[in-house]
Amino acid sequence: MKPKPIGLLPPDIRRARMEAKRRAVLRWLRDETWSTPEVLGKVMGVNARQGVYQTLTHLERDGYLISADVPIFKKATQRIVGISAHGLAHAFDLGEAFEVRPTFEPSKVKISTLQHEVDIQMLRFQAECAGWMNWIPGARLGVSRGGEKRPDAVARDPQQNVVALEVERSIKTGKRYEVLLSQYLQAIAKGRYARVIWLSPTLDLSLRLKRIIFSILAVPVGGKRIALEPRHYQLLDFLDYSQWPNGLKESTDGLAI
Repeated sequence: MKPKPIGLLPPDIRRARMEAKRRAVLRWLRDETWSTPEVLGKVMGVNARQGVYQTLTHLERDGYLISADVPIFKKATQRIVGISAHGLAHAFDLGEAFEVRPTFEPSKVKISTLQHEVDIQMLRFQAECAGWMNWIPGARLGVSRGGEKRPDAVARDPQQNVVALEVERSIKTGKRYEVLLSQYLQAIAKGRYARVIWLSPTLDLSLRLKRIIFSILAVPVGGKRIALEPRHYQLLDFLDYSQWPNGLKESTDGLAI
């Protein structure tokens, strides 16, 4: 009788683990449409690069995923993995209502925003590991209202507050932040969000962004200039990626505009 290889799990356990990884990938991609193997490895809980690519290759072979190598700089490329129509059909359990959502089209991935979107996904993974729930990517928030900028994401924190999230990789003009701050404070006043969190790759960038936004003393509202007060700034958080999400201060219940 041929000896059983040491460390080989029983077939039923191996099937269950494979199913769990498949389900995790499809449920992630039904929200995000596409991702990278690095992010999906974390979603699956797999550290070994070979194991990540093996699972993704099997899913692509079976028609659940589509992959593409996107050029990012000179001859360098980034492997992108997205959900197919077949995969989307299997991304909802039979007891769930099916939702029509976008499927992966490699030509629609913008090189200019690729890293920004990957960062958002990684921040989502970290947040969900810390108890955040109901994360909705900006692309799934629907059409913006009257030119209002959609957040990069909206999620519910462990205290059940709905929070708007902005991921800022570069500094914009002060005028742009003035308009954005007005929109967010009005949205908070209407009860849509409890607060806004700006996330930046480095502490230096986060501190510079905070300094710029805190230098705004008034914002436009309905054709008027409304002066800001300390209570308004208390509704804003600024963190770098390494501080997220554990570096958040306790949420406040202050009123906005």
